[in-house]
Amino acid sequence: MSDAEPTPDWLIRSPTLAEAYRPAGEAHRGQPGKDGRSPYIHHPLAVAERLAREGHDEATLAAAILHDVVERSQLGMGEVVARFGAEVGELVSALTDDGAIPGYAPAAELRGELDALEAELSRARRSADVA
Repeated sequence: MSDAEPTPDWLIRSPTLAEAYRPAGEAHRGQPGKDGRSPYIHHPLAVAERLAREGHDEATLAAAILHDVVERSQLGMGEVVARFGAEVGELVSALTDDGAIPGYAPAAELRGELDALEAELSRARRSADVA
């Protein structure tokens, strides 16, 4: 978030979420949001904030903050797992767009971003709980 905007309480209260914000902020530095004006980092923070309001756990919130980092930066899944654990890594992996898959269409083209991302996180979370 910019200096002019307050940092959400849910973010600063958690060392894990504050740590997830660091690579996300670095990865998205200088990237514009879809509106072309706001910083891109506002998107993953908005997703995480919505999920926090709905009572999702810390691993889900960390995955929400990190969900675009792998596809928009040099940070690899191995580093996500090493820094944040297998549970966060599995959630981020489930949410990462992979253009290398033949016939793949980016998720943003297929759904309204926030509502569908929330549903995907819930499904990925259930799958991680089963595994």
